[in-house]
Amino acid sequence: MRLTLERRESAYHIPSAAVAAAALIMVLGLVAAWHGVEDAPVLCPFRAATGLPCPTCGLMRAAGHLMRGDASGAFAVNPLAAAVLVAALPLSVALAASNRRGGTSVRMHASRGERLALRAALVVLVAANWVYVLATHT
Repeated sequence: MRLTLERRESAYHIPSAAVAAAALIMVLGLVAAWHGVEDAPVLCPFRAATGLPCPTCGLMRAAGHLMRGDASGAFAVNPLAAAVLVAALPLSVALAASNRRGGTSVRMHASRGERLALRAALVVLVAANWVYVLATHT
């Protein structure tokens, strides 16, 4: 696997659904930071149907902790969600900064086996996080 920097001749399209999802997470994180979500109603269909937390349960609480500057609280609620949220801000800024005419993009070149290994690692990471969320669910 190798990473390369490549020049683009034009800006690439950022899907509006991605922008909307990012904005929604930021707004919900701000609401969680100001008002808390500990006693909020359950909105997760999986949790409402089974009574068990889904792999992303705690995402909004983690966002709220991060907005209040409590990184340890965020990682205690859902470590994977907190890590994604922490990485999302600098990656979003870098993406927006590089998305201009003649910008530079980073491309990953991976063989089929390497892509399969990355997918398997992601599945294991999500599964391990879900086990943690299930074990710490109150």
